[in-house]
Amino acid sequence: MSKITKVKVADHLYIYARENGNEYYVFRGTIAGKRIERSLGTVDSIGLRDAKHAVAVCLTSKPEEKTKEAAPKPTFAEFLPIGLEGVRKLRRWKTEAQYKHWRSTMLTHVAPVIGAMPIDTITRQDIFSLLEPLWVSIPPTASVIRVRLEALFDWAINNGYRDDPNPAVWKGKLSTKLPALGKVHKTEHFVTPTMAELRHAVRFIRAHPSKVRACLLFVIATVCRVDEACKAEPGELQPGVWTCPDKHRKTNDTLRIPLSSLAEEALAMASQGAFVFEGKGAGRHVDKKSVLDNLQEICPRLAPAKSEGEENEDEDEPPQITTHGIRSTFRDWCALNHEPDAEAEKSLGHRWGTNTTVAYYRADLLEQRRALMQRWADALTNEEEP
Repeated sequence: MSKITKVKVADHLYIYARENGNEYYVFRGTIAGKRIERSLGTVDSIGLRDAKHAVAVCLTSKPEEKTKEAAPKPTFAEFLPIGLEGVRKLRRWKTEAQYKHWRSTMLTHVAPVIGAMPIDTITRQDIFSLLEPLWVSIPPTASVIRVRLEALFDWAINNGYRDDPNPAVWKGKLSTKLPALGKVHKTEHFVTPTMAELRHAVRFIRAHPSKVRACLLFVIATVCRVDEACKAEPGELQPGVWTCPDKHRKTNDTLRIPLSSLAEEALAMASQGAFVFEGKGAGRHVDKKSVLDNLQEICPRLAPAKSEGEENEDEDEPPQITTHGIRSTFRDWCALNHEPDAEAEKSLGHRWGTNTTVAYYRADLLEQRRALMQRWADALTNEEEP
């Protein structure tokens, strides 16, 4: 059991400090002939004046006014499945993968540290102690953990599991203890292929077609996300248009995508079943990892040449291109060729403009985007360019 240091700060008012840094205001006195020790809250959550007021309330309360002592709150580990289910319903998660990912990060990084602590006693210092070593070793994961903890504690507070303020809040709270993420982590964007690499990929796929490469060609032609293409179903296809439903979209909205001649070529190459791009076995779609592997095999990035006797080091290997990077290549191509921003952004399925613009500019510009995507297809199949 951890050692507790007791310091008197006023009549009947003490601060109990645990070895882990947690500090609590505690009332000590006699009520109705009984010696009482009662926690008034953490030092982080209430000020000294409020603690003194709570002492006065304790001293003046009558025995008949005392309420039945509340049942003990669950530990964080006991609360976790309840909180996750609550957040799942509140945010309307579409897939089980989201639930599993939240649960995995909590069980791996959080529960071993604060899992045994009652949910209503966890302080900002506890969250800081949990996050501090992760903030430098795995910054992106640490940031995700903090955001998820904030959501879980918000749910706990709003559903009666906790009275004290949220200990995982960033602004003005943890931001005074932890450095900004940008100071400890450099954001790495998806590696983009060049136009020359994409033209080479298109030529190669045409010469060596397969189920997986058909999907890759479709991704290149439509600049959709690879997960959207893999899960495309035949019923979503109409002449000249693919309607990607919200259940497959990252942004939870439906997007109409015009089909260029290159996209139609990819569809003709596919083996359709339950999915447009059927994978191994009936009723299964191609695996997005296989699509990425094919792109990197077709367009490998070569390491720089070494001098004689000099060893190749792993860190000298260039980063491999990604399927998501194709979207960035398309956006750069649009900018370099003076294509309208609205058409380019809507082709990527992005929100375009300010909130006011989004509210009033609701047209999806399907026909304008159809012409744009055909120009993109022509650029990819132009044999005169490198």
